[in-house]
Amino acid sequence: MEKKKILKKGAVALIVFNVLISTAAASFTAVAAGTNSKVNIETRSTVVTPENLLKNPGFTSNTLGFDDWVPAYNDKVITGQMSKDNAGYFIFKKDDVTVGSISGGLRFSTAGGKGTLTQKIHVFKGETYRLNATVRDIGGLFDAGADFYYKVGTKETRVAAKNVGNLNYNYTATETGDIDVTVGVLRGNNFSGSAYMTLTNLAFKNTDITPPAAPTINPIYTDANLATGKAEPNTTVILTTEDGELVKGAVNANGDYSVQLPRQIMGRIVTVVNQDIAGNISDSTTSLPIRQGELSLPAVNEVTNDSTTVSGEADLAVNVNVKVIKKDGTEKAYLGSTDTKGHFSIEITKPEYGDIVQVVTSGNGKVSPTSETKVSDVIKPVAPIIEEVYTDTTELKGQGTVGNKVQVTLPTGVLDPVSVAADGSFKVTIPTQEEGAKIGVAQIKPSGLKGDATVIVVKPGNLPQPIINEVTDQSTRIEGSATPNANFKIVLKNKEGLEVSDPYVGTVDSTGKFSILLVDKLSSEYTVTMTLTKGDQISKPKTIKVKDVTAPDAPVVNNISADDKIITGTGEAGTKAIAKVNGQEIGYAIVEADGQFKISIQPQSENAVVTVILEDAAKNTSTAVSKTVTRSTKFDLIVPDTLNIGTSSFSGTFGVGISKVRLFVNGAVVSQATTKNGEYTFTNVDKFVVSTTDKVEVVGVDSKYAIVNRIQINVKGNLTKVLIPDAYGYGSSKLTGKYEDSAYKIRLFVNGKVQAQAIMDDKTHTFTFNNAANLITSPTDKVEVTAVNKQYAEIYRANVTVENSAANTLTVQPYEMGSTTLTGTYGKGISKIRLVVDGKIVSQAINDNGTYTFKNVDKLITSNQAKVEVVAVNSIYQEIGRKDVQLSGVLYTLTANAYNAGDQVLSGTYGKGISKVRLFVNGKVKAQASMDEATHTFKFNNVSSFITNPKDKIELVAVNSQYVEVKRLIINVVNPDELNGLSVDGSNYKLGADTLSGTYGTLGFKVRLFVNGKVKSQAENAEGKFVFNGLKSLEISVGDALEIVLVNSHYQEINRISVSIVE
Repeated sequence: MEKKKILKKGAVALIVFNVLISTAAASFTAVAAGTNSKVNIETRSTVVTPENLLKNPGFTSNTLGFDDWVPAYNDKVITGQMSKDNAGYFIFKKDDVTVGSISGGLRFSTAGGKGTLTQKIHVFKGETYRLNATVRDIGGLFDAGADFYYKVGTKETRVAAKNVGNLNYNYTATETGDIDVTVGVLRGNNFSGSAYMTLTNLAFKNTDITPPAAPTINPIYTDANLATGKAEPNTTVILTTEDGELVKGAVNANGDYSVQLPRQIMGRIVTVVNQDIAGNISDSTTSLPIRQGELSLPAVNEVTNDSTTVSGEADLAVNVNVKVIKKDGTEKAYLGSTDTKGHFSIEITKPEYGDIVQVVTSGNGKVSPTSETKVSDVIKPVAPIIEEVYTDTTELKGQGTVGNKVQVTLPTGVLDPVSVAADGSFKVTIPTQEEGAKIGVAQIKPSGLKGDATVIVVKPGNLPQPIINEVTDQSTRIEGSATPNANFKIVLKNKEGLEVSDPYVGTVDSTGKFSILLVDKLSSEYTVTMTLTKGDQISKPKTIKVKDVTAPDAPVVNNISADDKIITGTGEAGTKAIAKVNGQEIGYAIVEADGQFKISIQPQSENAVVTVILEDAAKNTSTAVSKTVTRSTKFDLIVPDTLNIGTSSFSGTFGVGISKVRLFVNGAVVSQATTKNGEYTFTNVDKFVVSTTDKVEVVGVDSKYAIVNRIQINVKGNLTKVLIPDAYGYGSSKLTGKYEDSAYKIRLFVNGKVQAQAIMDDKTHTFTFNNAANLITSPTDKVEVTAVNKQYAEIYRANVTVENSAANTLTVQPYEMGSTTLTGTYGKGISKIRLVVDGKIVSQAINDNGTYTFKNVDKLITSNQAKVEVVAVNSIYQEIGRKDVQLSGVLYTLTANAYNAGDQVLSGTYGKGISKVRLFVNGKVKAQASMDEATHTFKFNNVSSFITNPKDKIELVAVNSQYVEVKRLIINVVNPDELNGLSVDGSNYKLGADTLSGTYGTLGFKVRLFVNGKVKSQAENAEGKFVFNGLKSLEISVGDALEIVLVNSHYQEINRISVSIVE
């Protein structure tokens, strides 16, 4: 960009101008230092007085040499401390070259060698610099002449000092980087002796005093706070807000800048000036009033049930609306606003735990998303009241707050919490504790907040009861455990409660064990009672019963026949005689005092094995005695070997113990035979036995109608059709068919479950099921009819053919996106038609004589990507049909072109119904696209400034004219790793190299070199490449930690790599 010409002709004008410019520069610096005061929004261009770029141009010395200058003798750098001669001058080489400070400069002397001082200066490509100095040869008439040596960059010059006087040497930089500026002395002729020279007023300055043109600035929005525009390439822009805050930013090689500002308020303005490399400053440019962007989600600090304010941070100078919602749904609103820093604090009535606090901001026609937080509980419950606890206490009691729980902490651990009862009391079962043990009890509120504990110390109580091991009628000792070193007393009593011997006394040993040898074995009718004493403490008595473990002798059992109903024998009086067959008890009796027993049983079958045992009161059992049951003939029953289907009658014989003979079919009695002289006859058998799968049995009963014999008959032949159902037309109200006499009742089964019983016409032998349509709800249902006999046993089952019906037909017309209605037709078997969008019922149609209509469909089907169906149900609301709806037309479509990492533009297309397209980064709106209604395309600019991390989540959100979101699309960034990429050429640094180069990603702004954790240099970088110069001066060694760090335009670190050092 061509700079604005402001210099006047004439030396006087130039001098006056320089004075004015110096004053203006000082004034601008003062404003920049004060960030709270208002600043003049209009700044005129400023020309700076060129700055001497040399450090220590007056050559202030130290103990080693001169600050910031590197000495060399005959072009070899002198390391370490320079020595001094008797005159106090530093020695380059003894008896040869010296140098010393004088007012404003140096005094050199040389006897023939070359002495120089060098300093590195950073220059910028294309800039012109001037080396100024005053040089004098101060030698005498007979001294050798001095030559002045100077070097700028790579250009070396040697000239007789006497011919120099005032030096003015111009240098134009060909590259950006560090160069050497060297000054020194040599002996100037072949004369012997020494040469002497002074060097004063040394300076190296940028000669540029022309300010750049005023920069441009684009509109600024409060949600992005990003200032962009145009300025002179490779310079700096300085932006000033109305609050006096100064923000600097770099201008790239294309003349573009993008600077993140502190958060701004709508309506305020920002000024910007352009500062070039030499420090010259342009006229200022003032922005348009800052525009209102989208409001961000308010950040709300924690709200507790002890809070009296709701505070947090949101957009600057906006309204804040706070709503506290109670658990019962009631609400209370509070109003406030944020200050110019975005902070807010609004007084509220103390809320309750669990209340919901909602915060939303508004201003300038914008409303933020709602931030919601739940009120937390910080008010601790009070410590509970606890009753005294003793060493024998096993139930801890106290008072707490209803609704809370109490938690008991014992020395051994924490017990599970117990709820406080409705009367405020609580009880907790605990093991007995040692005297002096500490127990903590604290309340826990429903919120989980735990209060301070009440701590109680355990006091001495009664001794715990002793533990007596089992004592049997075979035991020879009484043993157990009790309180160590306690005295004990054991008393034996009979069942009348009388003592049967002198008490046994003794002392528990130190391990808590005791053992007493008995004089005789004890009766199982005895009890053992033990009491402990120790000092003033006494235990409660512990009583156990002597256990009977002695089994009775085996019983004597008489023989058993198949006719017997009583088993007799002898055994121990008072015991229980138990008879079993195959392990199952068949009867029992108590042995009488005379030793006799009689066990009532049902007669057992021939050859059955009956075992009899005796069991005493202690459940001790004797050895079992077995008896085999002998045969009986009085219940004999003779039946045919087989029975053919269709046989009307059959006969047989029966024994004298049988009173009646009955016919059972499938487990139910269907007929009783006529009997005469030991013979029986069944008639109408063909009415009962209809299938070879029927289980047919002949059963004999005695005079009390108890079954005494049962024999199954093998059935042969073909199945008799009992039922013939008609085909059923799906949706019909009736299901009909025919039946035979053997069918007593007819039932309808649907999908394996009985649903109804038929109406039967005895004259026509037809059956009918009414309301069949309510029972058969799908053409695919499995439908069966079954016949049962008079005993309600199933005798026949037939499948029913279900034929589909036109009564359940359903059609639907294609739907044109945006239409208000959707229509179709339905059959008579359909009751209701419903509209389903993406799996959810959204509407029910209006039915009209086989045609249905859905209204307001454009409000229900909002995307041609939706899955839309119509569903038909019958009169009992069971689904009987479903059809997909074909969608046509374009609505709410959104596509995006591929986006590569670092691209400035993101574009795509949008469909009908979409009003705006917005860019979201990590869930926050960053920009709104420009929309071309003619081509239905959209475009975002400066996209790379919003994407600051390869892991950023990028989304496009489309809204309709009511700003309701209708489409969201995730953008996958192509080559995201290029955003913050960072690499070094050759992968390492060669020890002693003066440069180090590499590449960086598109998000990178500056590249810095760190040595042992400290920044040492900033690279020259452009178009993804960087280079560090002058690394030799850093004296990097093999053991150093060398790192390259990449920062973005906000100077935030976005990548860091380690660089290995090789020799």
